[in-house]
Amino acid sequence: MAAKEEVEVVRTTAPPAEGVSTRVKPYCPVTIEPIVFFLVLSMVMVMPLQHQYIYYKLGNDTLPSSSRCDVNTSHPANKANQKAAAESANWLTYIRLSISLPSLLMVLVLGSLSDRLGRKVTIIVPVIGTLIWTLLSALVVYLDLPLAMFLIASFVCGMMGGQVSFISGCLAYIADITGEGGKSREVRLAIAGSAAGVAMMAGVLVGGFWLKALGPPLGFQEPYWLTVGLMTFCLLYALFALKETRPKRPGSKICSLSYIMNIVSLVKRIPKPQRWIMGTLMLVYFLVHSVQESVSGVRTIILLSPPYCWNPVLIGVVGAVVGVAYVMSVLGIKVLGRWLSSYGLVQVGCVSAISGLVLQSLAVYTSNHTTAFFIGLGLNCLQTMPTSILPAVMSRMVSREDQGSLFALVAFLDNIGGILYGPFLNFLYAATLSVMPGLVLLVCAGMYLICSILISVLQCYGPSIDYESIPEAINRDLGPTETK
Repeated sequence: MAAKEEVEVVRTTAPPAEGVSTRVKPYCPVTIEPIVFFLVLSMVMVMPLQHQYIYYKLGNDTLPSSSRCDVNTSHPANKANQKAAAESANWLTYIRLSISLPSLLMVLVLGSLSDRLGRKVTIIVPVIGTLIWTLLSALVVYLDLPLAMFLIASFVCGMMGGQVSFISGCLAYIADITGEGGKSREVRLAIAGSAAGVAMMAGVLVGGFWLKALGPPLGFQEPYWLTVGLMTFCLLYALFALKETRPKRPGSKICSLSYIMNIVSLVKRIPKPQRWIMGTLMLVYFLVHSVQESVSGVRTIILLSPPYCWNPVLIGVVGAVVGVAYVMSVLGIKVLGRWLSSYGLVQVGCVSAISGLVLQSLAVYTSNHTTAFFIGLGLNCLQTMPTSILPAVMSRMVSREDQGSLFALVAFLDNIGGILYGPFLNFLYAATLSVMPGLVLLVCAGMYLICSILISVLQCYGPSIDYESIPEAINRDLGPTETK
């Protein structure tokens, strides 16, 4: 009995009063999923197009084709292809830094503000920034402006919090509308992730076919204008269709240094026996999420370059297969969650990622590298499970009043990962392009291996957590509840 009580202390530092639900009931069961779907649809539709547009401009207004892969490796045309690929990777680094650096501070400010001024702050402000980003990027493509304008658009988006602030706001919002017990929070996070996955599948396919059907420049221009319309819808949805789950506290100020200090003191408010667990979980999430976010850009450059030289449609199919992983994660959590703990589910995700990345890195040496690469993508089908499980586990270790601060800290680490991983992977690819193009993917697999080892340490030495079954948790969360 004593052991059971100790486990409960680890789960949350501020348990709700007995018989009283701290969950906020939204207007309807569907909450942030539509805005997540359309925002991700907009982002994944234009991001590969942006990568290909940069390659297109640096390659003298030409797109990759299989005929360009047939030239000898010593031929000047092949060297020109490699130069365009290396320069494209550098531009991706500049763009990533332009959005990550300014959002470092903003993500902390917005996350802490959401605990006092309302949870919708961390959703609406990043959506406005993303709308500005899509509008400026559309003007770059439509008016054939210099590539440096992409940097300005990314900087403005970063000053509004960027996508990481939006993600932290969604995570905190889900924490507000789900119960403390069971795996319902993990399932709800995975459902939001699956909405993102379906959007990824639709976005990259539509963008790829659009570019192939119209060709440049219309194939670049029209998808950008569509995303401007979609982001306008997202802004209206966030303003009028989302219920506020954290009403403004009386006397709260918009600007206050105490908001930043509240995040710093969050670590101190966690009991000492839990701090190393929280630190380890944050480190694992930092590594996993950073790799997932950073590898997509360099993978696109790899597939655009020899020996692949894939066309926009194939690039879109790759994005669609990656999107399937988000949907498969929901099924994985619901099915495997009946027998595995949260740590066990994270391990499954790490194994899925490692096996897929290793095969993708070595696919270039196979007789049919296209088939081998797609098999590697298929092995990645459960790789996003850790990013759904880990935030839910961490959210149970802090009080409900600290959810915004916790996820702001997590988003801050995401930004650090974007600043470090994106440039590092792009630099590594450019430096090893002539030696082993897939080496960068092997390094990513190594990062997942480190995460698996860290989770094994928690499984061996950290306290275990008992959960109710997933169906019971979902039914409880969909049932009647008291609204605060």
